[in-house]
Amino acid sequence: MPLTKQLSSSGSMSDPSQEDEEVFEITDFTNASDWEKFIAQLEESITEWQLNHYIKFLPLTLNELANGEWEVLNSTINYSSVTFNLSLHRLKQKENTEQYLEEKEDEDDFHLPQYADDIMNIENDFPPRAHCLARWYGLRCFLVLMPGDQVQTTINHSKSNLLRSSANIALHNTSCDVPLFMQIKDSWQRLYVGCAVSQGVSTNFEIACLKRVPAQYAHVSGLSYIFKTKLGVPGLSSDKLHVSARFTYVLDDWGSDRRWPDKAISQEEIAKNFKSLPHGCIEEPVNGLTLAAVWPSTTGDGVSDNDVQQGFDALSAPEWTMRLQYADNVPFMLSYSLSELLKVLSSLDTMADLMNPQPPADHHRDIGHALDRITDPMTKSVLSPIVSPKLAEGISKVVSNSQNFIKRGAVSIGRMTVAGERIPRELVEEIKTFLFSEDGGDSAEPNAKQLTYMQVKAAPRNSFSYRLAVCATVLNLCYGGIWALAQLWHMVMTELRTYLDSGKCIPGLDSVGPDHRSCLIHQKLQMLNCCISRKKAREAYNNMQQKSEEAAEEECKDEEQVAEEVEISVENIELVESESSENVESKVTAVTDDASATNLKQASVLEDSDDEFFECDDGSEDDQPAEEDPVTNEQQASEDDEIAVENTSDHASSNDEKTDEQVTEDSEQRNQQCEGDHLQPEGRLKQLDNLKLLHRNTPLYIPVTQDHALLTEDQLEEQAEIFSNLGDTKEGSKVRAKMQSVSLEADMSAFKAANPGCSLEDFVRWYSPRDFENGALSTRMLIPDNLWVTTWNAAPAIPAHRQKRLFDDTKEAEKVLHFLANLKPSQVAQLILPICIYDSLLRLRSYRDTLSEVLPSLPPLCNQVEQKAARLFRNWTTTNPPLASSVDLGSPVNELIRQIGFAEKIIERARSLLHKFSALDNQADMNTFVRELLEHPEIRVEGAANGRVGKIVRRFFFMQQEKAQKSADKPNVTPAPIQPLPDPFGREFILRCVIRHPTDFSQKLPQRLYAVLMRNEFRLASAISTDSTFF
Repeated sequence: MPLTKQLSSSGSMSDPSQEDEEVFEITDFTNASDWEKFIAQLEESITEWQLNHYIKFLPLTLNELANGEWEVLNSTINYSSVTFNLSLHRLKQKENTEQYLEEKEDEDDFHLPQYADDIMNIENDFPPRAHCLARWYGLRCFLVLMPGDQVQTTINHSKSNLLRSSANIALHNTSCDVPLFMQIKDSWQRLYVGCAVSQGVSTNFEIACLKRVPAQYAHVSGLSYIFKTKLGVPGLSSDKLHVSARFTYVLDDWGSDRRWPDKAISQEEIAKNFKSLPHGCIEEPVNGLTLAAVWPSTTGDGVSDNDVQQGFDALSAPEWTMRLQYADNVPFMLSYSLSELLKVLSSLDTMADLMNPQPPADHHRDIGHALDRITDPMTKSVLSPIVSPKLAEGISKVVSNSQNFIKRGAVSIGRMTVAGERIPRELVEEIKTFLFSEDGGDSAEPNAKQLTYMQVKAAPRNSFSYRLAVCATVLNLCYGGIWALAQLWHMVMTELRTYLDSGKCIPGLDSVGPDHRSCLIHQKLQMLNCCISRKKAREAYNNMQQKSEEAAEEECKDEEQVAEEVEISVENIELVESESSENVESKVTAVTDDASATNLKQASVLEDSDDEFFECDDGSEDDQPAEEDPVTNEQQASEDDEIAVENTSDHASSNDEKTDEQVTEDSEQRNQQCEGDHLQPEGRLKQLDNLKLLHRNTPLYIPVTQDHALLTEDQLEEQAEIFSNLGDTKEGSKVRAKMQSVSLEADMSAFKAANPGCSLEDFVRWYSPRDFENGALSTRMLIPDNLWVTTWNAAPAIPAHRQKRLFDDTKEAEKVLHFLANLKPSQVAQLILPICIYDSLLRLRSYRDTLSEVLPSLPPLCNQVEQKAARLFRNWTTTNPPLASSVDLGSPVNELIRQIGFAEKIIERARSLLHKFSALDNQADMNTFVRELLEHPEIRVEGAANGRVGKIVRRFFFMQQEKAQKSADKPNVTPAPIQPLPDPFGREFILRCVIRHPTDFSQKLPQRLYAVLMRNEFRLASAISTDSTFF
């Protein structure tokens, strides 16, 4: 019996109370360890991804690894406190179900696993775009286990052996034949170890990397020796080895005649071109070209590549492939200028902050001196300079950012301005001339098939708003950002005030009023121009009236002068004939007295007619309108008498049947008719067809009315908000009805003045014909105390030119200037942004038709961008969306600019390639070649070195070699002959064989070695398969 049990038993017998105090420590060795939990998690992920069975797929087709669609699944696995990421990389494809069922039915036959078929497939050697493991081993499906992002320690070889054993157990337990790789060392080294387990086969994947290529292994012979030694068969015959090779050559200089842009773009030209936004690129979008000479799989005895003889000649290679090298972070001017403008939206500075210098605060002075300075009458106001030191400092920082495209260019625009210098005065004058020139250029809008400003809600091309937006964007890009924008806005506001005061219309804008299909800033400028136009018309009318009054006064003066001359002549006659007979003198005196009496009588009659007020009585015949034809007046009077008698008889016969309200309405109608008999018609425009007034046999005339009040989009929103705030109460409804009936009342007054004696029915016949049916008003017009009746009764007969103005152009113009002058630079940028986007879309559209064959994806991309812009700017104002949200990286504006930048990028790449390969005579062949080059990561060159494209590429390499040799020439040294191609940038080899391993009794299994030899890298990736049954 153990000692502890003896002590416990004896203790229990001696002292039973101690049984509860004794504690037994039990260790349960059945609990899973961290290593077992790690394996269980691996198995769980493999089962979840349905990899827990042996399955085969159809053989890989040509370039399927590069052109196929890959899916990546991720899972997190923990080993104690260390986190690992397990990812599955799998090429999407259909399963070969029939082959899978055959394998299940005949389990005794030996079948190679799927990965073994993949590593021996020669149709996908050197895929241009794939995971590095897929490129090195040709795998279509594999697992990768790597440390988590937060793990700082690296995995050494001892830890990798532990992981490999864990992976082998998990793969075997789940019957998974997918290779599993573990990353070791640092991630940038791309070192992996892996394993794969299948029925009777196990494969080890190993990778080795050196910084230098050993001289003895710099050819196929040395690599074959490594491969044979790894397999343990140094005497393996070369005819059993299959070698595939690929040599890569890099072209990074296209030559002076094939570089893009084809003409060097001057930075000064960009900074002074205000007609359109900067577009294109100032650097080469296609850095270079990678040419690959490929030799497909051949037997080792057919290759003589060793340290003495080079067995591969690129000019005689059976296959050439090409791929492009695109420049990283190349700025494209269109999207870059929009991005720079978008940065202004986050600014909180005002125009006053940027334009007015703030003196440094003196904390040592007493604040009381400030009051003394204000109250001191000797203090003089000092005018602030036009450009503040802060503005000058900002202008000097034109392109100081290292990420700025101009900083990386050949010439910096920053050199155009000296520190502390503002925009040059001559440039300011050029801008002013450009903006306010009468010749706005081609202002025609695109045809129906093209984009119009109404779709994006921008402004017409080459209008003043359009030119202003483009000019502001260019200045923001090239002349100091927000400070230059503030200076431009200050100059524009000064000029607009001058145009308003002088009554000159703004060029490039119509004067018909705001167009709500355009952006808000264009509506505001249209409103201002409309106010100026109406001011000019009003002043011209006043001048005309003044001239007519002056002419009338001159006529009166002439008449008085003639009268005086007559009197003088009469006196002279009297003096001359003073000696005549008394009879003659009496006759002359009588005639003169009669004439003067007649003149006095006529003058008194005229004076009385000006002051006479006609009272209206029923059936009166004395109420003839002045200055009308007597015959017409007599006929009109007789017709009025007949109408009055008929109305009187009708009234007398039906007086008992009418109610008091009808009697009141009839009396009011008769009073209006009688009052109209003595009113002179004023403000007539033209007769309305052949209609006549219902209660008078006179024609119905259309009056001259005032134009309704013009409102911009934001004013309409304010008005709608005011109406909604009035509520549904009775008082609110009355106020709302009164506000809405101002224009109706003015039209009724003008109608009454043009048609004396008219009625509401007459007005409705002209104003709203649908409300007058079958000789009577409609139902809604007969509602008691409706808006039309009350407004008609309250409207006086006043012509339009003597009414209170519905649209006060002076007030509205000041409101527009106040709105524009109080904008912040960020608000200005937000208002002009739709116009800039519209200009960008027009630029993309101009390339859509010409490059449609090269870029078939460009038209749908342009349509997508246009639709997004239309949705974005539908309700775009200074407050919607908020300024802060517009600058976020995920905002719709940023996304729109990114799409514009992407479209511009592919356009510039296509234009660059078309320029480089313009030597191809056939335009269709050139378009097809460039389209394939852009759409695919790597393309095959037809005819290899002797094809048309191959000859052009050889010419590029020859020019590069020639230029390099000229730059390296030394005096008194004979230059070496120029080689058609430079030394290869990299050499890749794949060695394959199928042998029995590890013994002669084993199954024949595929073996593979991948090698890449570069200037600073020597990498080997081996896949050695072993027969796990007969070893």
